[in-house]
Amino acid sequence: MKQTVEAWSQCMKRSGYTYSNPFEAAGDPAWSKEKTANEKEREAAAADVKCKQKVDLITTWASAEIRLQKDYIRQNADYFSHLASSKRERLQNMQKVLHGNS
Repeated sequence: MKQTVEAWSQCMKRSGYTYSNPFEAAGDPAWSKEKTANEKEREAAAADVKCKQKVDLITTWASAEIRLQKDYIRQNADYFSHLASSKRERLQNMQKVLHGNS
């Protein structure tokens, strides 16, 4: 992931922007000076999208998020199992109430 973000940053630099990551680009104080995007902001956004596509940042980012979430779920399997069981029980109880079988 780190390499992909660095590749994105280098791509942005070749387009004339010095951001270390996409969050920095999106949070640039220059973009909050006006209510609507000016030409420079639109050009930066276009470069951002182009660079994200070039280095496949979105897919890489999503894959990293998925791995983190799956790891978290595995590490907390008992908790999530309890949640699923509780949800099933509540749904069954709601069905009974809705169908008059309380």
